[in-house]
Amino acid sequence: MRCSNAVAGRARAAEAFIVDPSWSAYRPVLRGVIAAVLPFDAAGFPPITLDDVEQRLLKLFPIEDEIQFAGLQRTIAFFDEISLFPLMSGPLLQEESNVRDLAARGGDSARIGAEIAAADAAAFAAFAATIKPNARFRDLSIEARRTYLGLWRDSASIVKREFFGSLRNLVMITTWSMDATWPSIGYAGPLVQRTAIGS
Repeated sequence: MRCSNAVAGRARAAEAFIVDPSWSAYRPVLRGVIAAVLPFDAAGFPPITLDDVEQRLLKLFPIEDEIQFAGLQRTIAFFDEISLFPLMSGPLLQEESNVRDLAARGGDSARIGAEIAAADAAAFAAFAATIKPNARFRDLSIEARRTYLGLWRDSASIVKREFFGSLRNLVMITTWSMDATWPSIGYAGPLVQRTAIGS
């Protein structure tokens, strides 16, 4: 049974990274990240909605339309599969080896992967006990989503921490690029106003 679970987990991880997900497969995840990162219900938060942020994000970062975002699409799909979080194999381990520059610096990729998996599994265990089996990120409450994001932020994996930072930065860059958010941070807008082309 343990062997079967290990193979199934790795197969699901491989599928998440190989299969090109559809917009419907990762849009709910992206919306869930926006909702978890931004305190929409906090007093004094700018008068913007989740839809406003999503539309602006897709205008700034055309994730669905440009091939350069294919890797991000796949990683968002992987992120949605909560039970895969402790795994550290395949493309994820290869990327970790690249980030750590193991080819030049030396190091045992398999050992490092096992150490990361053990540390992340220990951190994941307490969280997993609070959610339904096989739940996805999109299915979680807002507080559970924030806790799950925290697992990525604090992961033993550099790649997972970087992915968390990338997701958060996408949301924050998008949010603070919106005119409606500027008054809340005392920003009066650009000194040089944009002019229409040809004027």
